[in-house]
Amino acid sequence: MNTIRCHDRFASLKRLAALIGIGAGIAAGLLMALPSRAGQPERLPTVVINGKSAPTLAALRAAGEVQTLPTVVVTGRRADPGLDGEQVAAR
Repeated sequence: MNTIRCHDRFASLKRLAALIGIGAGIAAGLLMALPSRAGQPERLPTVVINGKSAPTLAALRAAGEVQTLPTVVVTGRRADPGLDGEQVAAR
């Protein structure tokens, strides 16, 4: 009886894929183990917004005055008047 030796032609490719997978896993683990450099989040300045709206569209239609869409006027100011733009930019 003759013995025929079998050869897996994809063995080297499988070994290479396994090594790449193990290397990528180790690299990902090392990157996740590094300490985070993010500090405290920056506190943004507080802004107070006051608004005034025009009558609703239904009220204008009832009065027969539909010429333009209702508008909203919005004004804003800083809640802390002691800060100017340069001080905020320096933070």
